[in-house]
Amino acid sequence: MNRIRPLRNRIQEYAWGSYSAIQDLLGLPDDSRERPMAELWMGAHPAAPSLLPIGDTWVSLDHVIREEPAAVLGAFAARVFDRKLPFLFKVLAARAPLSIQVHPGAEQAAEGFRRENETGLALDDPGRFYRDGSHKPELLCALTRFYALKGFRPVEEILSLLREIVPEGLAGEIRALGGRPDEQGLRAFMRAILALEDKRRRRVIREARRGTREGAGGMEDARTWIGRLAAEFPEDAGVLAPALLNLVILEPGQALWIGPGEMHAYLQGTGLEIMASSDNVIRGGLTPKAVDPDELLRVASFHPEAVQPLLPEEERPGLRVYPSGAAEFQLSRIRVEPSRDFETRRSRCVEIHLCLEGEGTFLYDDGGAALRFSRGDSLLVPAAAPGYRVQGEAVLYRASIPGRRARGSGVTGGIIA
Repeated sequence: MNRIRPLRNRIQEYAWGSYSAIQDLLGLPDDSRERPMAELWMGAHPAAPSLLPIGDTWVSLDHVIREEPAAVLGAFAARVFDRKLPFLFKVLAARAPLSIQVHPGAEQAAEGFRRENETGLALDDPGRFYRDGSHKPELLCALTRFYALKGFRPVEEILSLLREIVPEGLAGEIRALGGRPDEQGLRAFMRAILALEDKRRRRVIREARRGTREGAGGMEDARTWIGRLAAEFPEDAGVLAPALLNLVILEPGQALWIGPGEMHAYLQGTGLEIMASSDNVIRGGLTPKAVDPDELLRVASFHPEAVQPLLPEEERPGLRVYPSGAAEFQLSRIRVEPSRDFETRRSRCVEIHLCLEGEGTFLYDDGGAALRFSRGDSLLVPAAAPGYRVQGEAVLYRASIPGRRARGSGVTGGIIA
């Protein structure tokens, strides 16, 4: 495992997926557009590990890491992350909204995993929320214009929207929130919404649909999204989420950081998602899957806060890095041009590269055989690989582990990272 290898990756065909985005990226045949392709997974998650060539056979990445953890991950990462790849890298293509959800923090995940284990629930039980004992911070980088919900709006904004959209159906709850416009009031309001009995909930949603038809604007308007969600989920109180949560609109290249307890939902668009390799999701609505209002309320943060999209920081010409603070992952954007290579030394942890534009070649410092790539290709750079240089004209996104990058003097005509 001292050479860069191409990857074959699993595509997840969820109902909310796009009929074109992943298909176009990978150059798939026309008949693939008959199925919704939602996520392309790159990594070693046991639910859908990537494959790489070993001799004449394609072997799962999780198996290769178990056999040679230090060679693949690097000695530092193998020790710190218990000989496992600590991140999962995805292309996410959302044609329709994903569920409202939160992810637990590290202590919450460990406690929830222990608690569900003690009940005897199987790890693949559909009613299970904690499938491992890890937290799940994540970062979403937009490739197209991307619409999402994240974190609670200021209470004054919430009250203004609700008074316009559902002034009758939620009159009592709106009054209560107005009387206690703080985190505890928000938590109590959310509890009341999630506990609405069926007949009243349907009445509230019908009123919301009328209110949004009268005042809806474009895709940048919360009312538009309430109307769209109500049409798709006519009996789900989660359709009110755009009035409660910040509507975030990312332009290509902008990113969104999701920390523990931050309520969020991805609405529409294509992006790159990188996260700690965990499968812990607590859902609160807009889904046919299991929902646990009590656990959602326990884990979620109800602190209203404005959302600022993240922009990558230029480390060197051709290399931009998205700030996140996560110990498990880092996302970088690499642009190579005929006049400027991308170059790195050997001292590093594992990397996964995905080419989104153009084509190029990986060249080794030790003179080993070159490896060509083009749009849609993904590659694993094991820690044991020698230093390399990338030539060509291309844009790649790199998933890596922060904190152990090579150091050294500059290289003429290139960059070291």
